[in-house]
Amino acid sequence: MSESTRRLRYAGETRTVTADDKAALIDVVYVALGVRSSARACGNGRCGSCRLLLEGEPVKACELAWADVPDGARLESYETLKRDPAVKLAVAEFTRERPTRCRMCIGALAVTARSLAGRELTGEVLDAALVDVTCMCTGRGSLRRALERR
Repeated sequence: MSESTRRLRYAGETRTVTADDKAALIDVVYVALGVRSSARACGNGRCGSCRLLLEGEPVKACELAWADVPDGARLESYETLKRDPAVKLAVAEFTRERPTRCRMCIGALAVTARSLAGRELTGEVLDAALVDVTCMCTGRGSLRRALERR
């Protein structure tokens, strides 16, 4: 087992984290940072439940190995994004449509909404943003409508 130490900028702090180089980022941030809004679900990056922002870009954290995370990278999750206006509106729209959900996809919705902030939301842009994100309860439609209405 090969381990390495990296600094991550998360929640306004720089944290030093040591983990197995082969460990998935989702597992590392769960243990080291207490991230609970993103989760390992499908395990192959297709559902989006593991999605995080790394240096402002969405990543499939269940597929990204710790060894591939740059030292000093900025990491964001729903916990750090929930006060962002674009995120708040997208989550509110999503929840208003059907409030009884498991909420496994909220982290992915938040990360996606933040990554799209300030962009024109054409059908092509939304399709590309949601290609690997789904709501296990309702599919992609409710996520897409929430992003369209924000």
